[in-house]
Amino acid sequence: MSELPFPRELALQISEQFAVLGGSLNVRTAVVVGGMDMISQALELENRPHVVVATPGRIVDHLKSSHGGWDLSRIKFLVRDHYTTQCIRG
Repeated sequence: MSELPFPRELALQISEQFAVLGGSLNVRTAVVVGGMDMISQALELENRPHVVVATPGRIVDHLKSSHGGWDLSRIKFLVRDHYTTQCIRG
């Protein structure tokens, strides 16, 4: 039986893969997860990364604390993992 990674660990693994696969294309990524400094994450988001890998709770934290400075209007694609969806549903 294998354990599912926690969403934060999964986000970090996904970000690492984007760095490897998109490195030669200069793809900018930002990791936005709980347990990390929100100010440094906000600075990363201000740099308009191509890819944001985030956990749902931390995205909500940034949306609430940015007072309109950061929103989802420039999002072209949103990928939500099945694990998170199941956790939200309970």
